[in-house]
Amino acid sequence: MQFRRLGLVLVALLIVLASLAGCVAASDMAWPDREITTDVDTALAAQDMGMAGLMMGSVTWTEAEFSSFLTYLTKQNTGGALPLDEIKVWFEAGNQVFIELTPTAGGMLTAPVRLAGTLAVVDNMVQVNVSEAAVGGAAVMGPLLEVVNGAVNRALGDPSLGVAVDVATDAGSITLGLGM
Repeated sequence: MQFRRLGLVLVALLIVLASLAGCVAASDMAWPDREITTDVDTALAAQDMGMAGLMMGSVTWTEAEFSSFLTYLTKQNTGGALPLDEIKVWFEAGNQVFIELTPTAGGMLTAPVRLAGTLAVVDNMVQVNVSEAAVGGAAVMGPLLEVVNGAVNRALGDPSLGVAVDVATDAGSITLGLGM
């Protein structure tokens, strides 16, 4: 009787491991090597640029400006409920984007989360097509990548973030065309 239970447990464990094997592997993501620092003064300057951009119809941010703005906006809007220390975003030509989320020290998640993909405007909302993701060097693929993609785009689909009509990136900068 005991061997039968052990056999069932082993079969169930093998099924779970086999399904997870297709979802996680070692990550070999190519990553920009530019240094980005975030701080509150840069975030406030980027916020002012964004407000001016609403009036002018477009805004261009550097990686440091966008990363600082996103980091401090996220901290403010979540009230500390999201255990993130920093969000860094790199841009390359062709609307390529690389995002690194650094968790707060002492939190449940200890390794950085990295996402890579492309930006587009769909129905006047900025969307990210996440093509690669990794947590602490372990790649996230298959169904888990689709979950990540959906979560990112649901967050970006918030109408309070504004209505974008165009997005363009270059090495080190992003330009958002805004509409009413």
